[in-house]
Amino acid sequence: MRMRDKATSIIEGRSSINEAKIAAVKHARIEDGIREAQLRTRIRMLEGRDADVEQEQLSFEKKLNFALYRGIEKPTIKIDVVGVVILSSSEFSKLVNVV
Repeated sequence: MRMRDKATSIIEGRSSINEAKIAAVKHARIEDGIREAQLRTRIRMLEGRDADVEQEQLSFEKKLNFALYRGIEKPTIKIDVVGVVILSSSEFSKLVNVV
């Protein structure tokens, strides 16, 4: 099994992490809903190019929020470095020949 697969299975198996992910997405959706409502209200009050710019901003934020939710719900795990520490009373050169 690859290290990333092992790390993913460990993380997905922890209920505290799963609960935190659910709570984070729920909180983010509430905050984002408020922000989107503010932008929609602003768009209704504007005309022409100003309304178009705000509409583009709203569209961008909705796409970004969706990507962030996916990232929270299903994070990508990358392993950059894996190391080993060996404690021994023997000299390192003797260990290298054994290992």
